[in-house]
Amino acid sequence: MEIKFKNNDGEISEEICELVETDGDVCRIKRPSGEMIRIFKDRVFPVDEMKTESNEKKEEKDDSEEDIAFDPWGDLPDDGEVWVKSNSFNDTTICETIAVILPGENVYRSINTYNGVAKKIMEYPIKNASNLRNRMLRKGYERQERP
Repeated sequence: MEIKFKNNDGEISEEICELVETDGDVCRIKRPSGEMIRIFKDRVFPVDEMKTESNEKKEEKDDSEEDIAFDPWGDLPDDGEVWVKSNSFNDTTICETIAVILPGENVYRSINTYNGVAKKIMEYPIKNASNLRNRMLRKGYERQERP
């Protein structure tokens, strides 16, 4: 059976190997170089199943709504604040974490955006607004002025 395996970095290896033997929780696999290795069974993934899963995920994405750019200023009350922290981990993706502080509602929202599209929105209660602002500054957030 053709398989791929999760390496020590936690990534699934690109090389397609051959499953030689399974003994309890341990498998022996043969790498393309001919090297035989032993690896735990939970780190082994059949290539056939991986292709099926990736096709299903692609179909789900195709059926979903198109990604819409996130605007933190939309419906922001007068006392609301927008704080932004930019991260960069490669040349093609712009990642920003946006914190929208809503003192009137006693909550703040943390939004992770990738290339301007919100991917994860979390809401937290505000325990102490001045401590929250100080923490934002320490973590590298910058307060944005209303456009």
